[in-house]
Amino acid sequence: MIDIKAAEESLEKFEAMKLNKKVAYMIFKITKKAKPAKGKEITVQKVVQKADCAKEERLKTFISDLKEQGVRFAVIDWNKKLLFVHWSPDTGKAKNKMEYSSCKEAFINSLVGIHVKLQANDDGDLTPEIIEEKTKSNV
Repeated sequence: MIDIKAAEESLEKFEAMKLNKKVAYMIFKITKKAKPAKGKEITVQKVVQKADCAKEERLKTFISDLKEQGVRFAVIDWNKKLLFVHWSPDTGKAKNKMEYSSCKEAFINSLVGIHVKLQANDDGDLTPEIIEEKTKSNV
């Protein structure tokens, strides 16, 4: 069994995102732990502040940033909801897809406050329209 957990720094940055409402989105990746520790952990690869990204362009920028990274996890704050995205393109390496899939649920559970989840495997699964639909208010 693969034992990959979120780095403490990743959880702290997510909590700050959730509470401060200043972060537009975060992209996470699996990396090797710093020596002398062994194994792998989920770290923050990129953080984009709302102030640095115009709302009209935010979804397109998020999707573009995520797609250029390969297999990744991400969280976007949209429509006052936190959407967790597992981007696992068909073109991704099998080993990476397996690693991310094996730790996805445990990672989501460690991110307390996620409202919606989205699994995206190709361009048609990750569009502004799908994000809007997933995060729309049910009131």
